[in-house]
Parts: sequence; C-alpha cells; structure tokens
Amino acid sequence: TKTDVSDSEANVIFAIDMSGSVKDYDESREKITKEFINCFNEKSQMMLLPFGGTIIERCVTEFLPMTQDNKDLCILLETQLINSGITNYDIMLDYSYEVINNYAPEGKKPVVVVLSDAVGDVSDEIKTKYDKDNIQVFSIQMSKGDNGAKASFADFAKDTGGKNIKIDIGSDNSIDKEQILQAYALITLSDISTDFILNTELCIFSTLDVGFIKHLSRLIFFVVLMVLASIGQFGRPDKKSL
Repeated sequence: TKTDVSDSEANVIFAIDMSGSVKDYDESREKITKEFINCFNEKSQMMLLPFGGTIIERCVTEFLPMTQDNKDLCILLETQLINSGITNYDIMLDYSYEVINNYAPEGKKPVVVVLSDAVGDVSDEIKTKYDKDNIQVFSIQMSKGDNGAKASFADFAKDTGGKNIKIDIGSDNSIDKEQILQAYALITLSDISTDFILNTELCIFSTLDVGFIKHLSRLIFFVVLMVLASIGQFGRPDKKSL
C-alpha cells in the first residue's frame, strides 16, 4: 500500500540497528522499515545505513531521491541484511557526522533517524560533535513492552533536539501504522508545530469513546498533520544564524 501522504521534503540518514541484540525484532523491523520509507516522496533523499558493531557496507552508500524504484530498492536491501555484532552507536553516529559535513545533498540539512531498541550509550565525544554542529537525531524505538533495559539512546536523541518515537510491537510482531506516520510527521514538522499538534491530539482523542467517531477524528487529524508537514520547517534553526 502506498503511503505517500505529504509533499514535504527531507534529507535523512536512516540508520538501522542490525546487531544481534535486536534479532528478535527482525520481522517487525522489516515492516517498520517498509512503512517508514514509503512515507517519503521523491522530493526527499535518503541514505540507508545499517550498522551493528561496524557499518554494514553492503547497502546504499549515497543519498537517493525517494522515487518508488529507489524505495523498493532500499526495502529489498533491508530484507537481505544479516544480524551481527553488538550495537555500536558511536561508529554509526561518527560515520553519519562525516557524511553530513562532507557529502550531504543540497537543500535541507540531513537528520539522522535510528531504528533500534534505543538501548545503549553514546560517548561524550559524539555528544559534543552533534551539539556543536546542531545535528538532530530521531530515535524510532522498537518496543515489546518493558524489557527492563534503560533506553539511554532515546535520551541522547532528545538532547539533540530530536525525538524518541516508541513503536509498540505486538506478540505476533504486528505494528501500528499510525505510529509510523507519527514518526514521519515528527521528523518532517518543526518542533513547535509537532508538539502542539500531538498534545492537541491527545486531548481530543482522550474525550472520544465512540469507536467510529474516534477513528474518523484520527483520520482527519492525520490529514491535517500531513498538510502542515508540507509547509512546516524541517529541524531547528542553525545556531550559527542565531
């Protein structure tokens, strides 16, 4: 199912955790990857960056416009990846930092979107680099309830001005597509607009008890959200311009 619902533009490094610790998420990770990539239109560009203990070389090593052919290519490549090593966020973030500073496409400054379980730390050196260059990181956290592990990478993402978006995984590895759309909207809308709208959503939906009305209202909300995404700013202002 095609999920292009916005005319917004984004440049994204999409990093996918392929370490052994997230092997249990393989099936749901493929579903999330497919839905997330299909949200983007050809005005957006994406680099696919799988990682574990190292950067996995066999993948897309350049920014590709998100035409349907390129989406299908990225989705196919993700399904062929094999889990290996332990999660090393520093290696992935350092690689992404070099790409952003030396090989980023013209237009909007790329952000780093990381699909993982958000468990693991980031070194102070990396934190300093990302803060200095005002690079946003968004964490898409795969979660099967409370596994007892601290999602410290989620805190790092928030510290960069990005967000942590939790995707609830069902016992049958099912996913909620609306949560994927929320992740997409958070990444392509400005911080102020997104926070205001999502808080408004919580207020509205918490007062609706009738199933049909609730789903209809949610549909209308996402239509409005995607329209705003087409006119919203992407990311925070550059500190150098302040």
